[in-house]
Amino acid sequence: MKRLPGCDRTTHRAETAIFGALAAAAVVLVSIAVADSVRFASNREAIVAMLEQGTIARTQYVASATSTNRAPTNAPAVQPCNSGGKVPARATVSAPES
Repeated sequence: MKRLPGCDRTTHRAETAIFGALAAAAVVLVSIAVADSVRFASNREAIVAMLEQGTIARTQYVASATSTNRAPTNAPAVQPCNSGGKVPARATVSAPES
């Protein structure tokens, strides 16, 4: 009767160490995501208000544009959304009737 080959101790330890490191990285990433979601849930109204005003996007855009050493392009500047805090109506498209 032939048996399947087994792993030696060094291979088993190396595999255990690698998968343990991957599990630790996964735990860290999940805990960061949970911490960010808790932070968002506690400051939801303030974050939504800032996003609706467009202040975060404009400051990040300006900061990233001044911190790079790339030549300017002819791309238009990002304009803030001036919807007055209202959500625009959704456009509905209906299929042609046959």
